[in-house]
Amino acid sequence: MGSMAPRRRPREGVAEQATRPEVGDAPPPQQTQPLPQDAHSGIVPPPPPPTQVAQGLDMTRFLEGMAQFVAQHRDTAVPQGGTGRVLREFLQFQPPQFLGQPDPDVARAWLDAVEWTFRSMECVPEERVLLASYQLQAQALTWWSAEWETTFQSRPLRQIPWQEFVVSFERAFCPTYVRTERLYQFLDLQQRDSTMVQYRARFVELGRYAPQIMGDEGLRTQQFVRGLRPELRQALIVARVTDLDAAY
Repeated sequence: MGSMAPRRRPREGVAEQATRPEVGDAPPPQQTQPLPQDAHSGIVPPPPPPTQVAQGLDMTRFLEGMAQFVAQHRDTAVPQGGTGRVLREFLQFQPPQFLGQPDPDVARAWLDAVEWTFRSMECVPEERVLLASYQLQAQALTWWSAEWETTFQSRPLRQIPWQEFVVSFERAFCPTYVRTERLYQFLDLQQRDSTMVQYRARFVELGRYAPQIMGDEGLRTQQFVRGLRPELRQALIVARVTDLDAAY
């Protein structure tokens, strides 16, 4: 048998060269995907937060989005020095947040409070849906994100009329049968054993569901007087009271 040739040892450093990166090599930079842009360059609601967080829109992201909108629409008049300033003014009134509770009275009270804030700050119609959206949290924000994508087809918030938002909101949180029931309760409201303060508070609460009556001073006063105890009602009729403050 012939002798076997000795194995050749690899040269030192060859194996290392196969795996060792050269000095100065660096991994290629990762590309950052551009943020999706709305077709109309408007502000769009962010996706709903994780369920366990249940928080509203992030303030920084919200203002950044509005800043982009203003930059893209410099030819459009921005009220009171900018949308960010309008938002800060809106929050100074401390409008309530709405979490999506299954309570029609809570939902209606939130709408009334937000609309009162709009009137107090003389908010222009184009800003209303945007500002109200900032106060939606938890289940309400989840609902609004889905509603915006379906019913409103992802339109910019400033292009959504406030009344259209109200219709969708009431359909979800204060359905027609509830509003009808509250209206009948308002029309049948009687003072009975309640104090005047208690009666008036209930009158105002249920009056949210009868805007035609509450918006007319004469009708509002007649309805209030009609529900008083007989002796009080008769005294006010004799006095010919024509406004609610005098009746109270």
